[in-house]
Amino acid sequence: MPSLSRWAWPELAERSAELKAQYLLRCHALAQVSAALGGADLEALVVKGAGLADTMYPVPWERPMSDIDLIVRPRQLRSIEVALHRAGFEACSPADRPLTQDSLEVSFTSPAGAGAVLVELHLGLDKIAPRERHVEAIFERSTELVKYPALRVPEAIDHLLLVVLHLAADDFRHETGFVDLEVLLASGVDLDVMISRARSWRATTPTFVALATMNALRPGLVPSKVLRTLEPGALRRRAIASFLRIGAWPVARLEPARGAAWVLRQTALRDDGLDWARGVILYGARRAVERAAS
Repeated sequence: MPSLSRWAWPELAERSAELKAQYLLRCHALAQVSAALGGADLEALVVKGAGLADTMYPVPWERPMSDIDLIVRPRQLRSIEVALHRAGFEACSPADRPLTQDSLEVSFTSPAGAGAVLVELHLGLDKIAPRERHVEAIFERSTELVKYPALRVPEAIDHLLLVVLHLAADDFRHETGFVDLEVLLASGVDLDVMISRARSWRATTPTFVALATMNALRPGLVPSKVLRTLEPGALRRRAIASFLRIGAWPVARLEPARGAAWVLRQTALRDDGLDWARGVILYGARRAVERAAS
């Protein structure tokens, strides 16, 4: 099977030795995480790059990445933080965000000196209002990573939707995420099941935008009937079109946004309106307390 990533990273051949060295460091860090969690009877999902490299990519080190992303059960987050700390991992999340960091990511560096690897703990790949209610089902459908007994990898459709949510949080700018989508789609996922699960997650709008963009990059990869089924209504499309080029690349029309502007863009992409509104209000209240304290 030929490498599917060279359309996005033509420099891979020249970086082969560097990428192999980085891959070996990540493998060591994953082994350290697995040992720390396994000793405390905990587990985590390895998602995106580190989860896909060994399970979906033909050549695992050809999936460049800067960190290891883990999804954890909300009830186990604190226990996992303690287990990593005891294993020598160093916390590196901002000290001035004690109330809101969980809604973004909790960061550690592995105990490897100059070869330290960034490890991020997530409750989901949405920001501010993670879709925590789906995490347990994702764990149930996941499979163990053989080399790392305390770590698991999501089933392909769950992984595809997680990649979509991560892309949506960044205005679909992350080209690497589209390579991940290509690899996952090429694995033969059941598109009817994907549509059904996107609906149950209330994530049909970001899935539509991601797959329409995927077709701009790799024409014909996604059947048009799938896009028609996922397509949002006219009002939502108009709202999205104010900051995204639907079905084109690059997809983002505007510069990256933060604060209220980012929230407004995300509101157009979130189908889970009430959960999103609650999450934004709770996050805003906690952030106000943090700012007052600092």
